[in-house]
Order: sequence, then structure tokens, then C-alpha cells
Amino acid sequence: MGAALVRERGQAAPARVHAGRSGPPGRHVQPATIWFETTHDLDQELPFRTEEHHELRTVPRSQMVDHVKADLEKLITPDTFVWIACDTATTRALTSYVLKDLAVPKHRVKSLGYWKAA
Repeated sequence: MGAALVRERGQAAPARVHAGRSGPPGRHVQPATIWFETTHDLDQELPFRTEEHHELRTVPRSQMVDHVKADLEKLITPDTFVWIACDTATTRALTSYVLKDLAVPKHRVKSLGYWKAA
């Protein structure tokens, strides 16, 4: 499973899939949109730890790139931070799209391809 996360405002720092935790009381709330790659129907039942200011979008693995490309451009702001962690091919495709097509500065993008899809 992989994930692409867009923090809509705030400091450029990588987040975790449960990311979305606001941290200690009084800390700035970080809105985020998360695309979470699924491979099985049971993935919908995973205990995601999101809060009201997070939007979780579960997407079948074969449709991850298309879904992110269809929605991401509308979410990009000057303060956007994009974190991508998927299989290597998906990570490369999304990272290239974010850097080249959407022109998000490199210091606002963190990506890592963790495995090769079977």
C-alpha cells in the first residue's frame, strides 16, 4: 500500500499516514488530503487515524496516479507540502507530475519509492 499526502497549509515537514495528528493542544491544525492506495476490499476497514481536518481518499492501486492527477492541481497553494510514498513506478510518476507539471518547489516535495509493484 502507498500514500500520497498533501498538507494544505503549514510548515514543510513529512507526515505519516496517521499524520494527521495535530500534536499537543494549542498546536496549529494541519489540513491534509490523503490518497491511500488499496489492493483489497478489506483495506477499507483499516483503522485510519484521521481527524476532522483530514480528507482520506481510498483509491485502488491501479488508479492511484490518475486519481491524484485529477484532483491535486486544485489543492496546490504556495504553502503546499506534498509527501509521496508508493511503489517505485507510482512514486516516480507522481513526483515528476508534482515537480514538472504543477511546479511545486523541490523543497516542498518529499517522495520515496519503497518497493517494486508485482
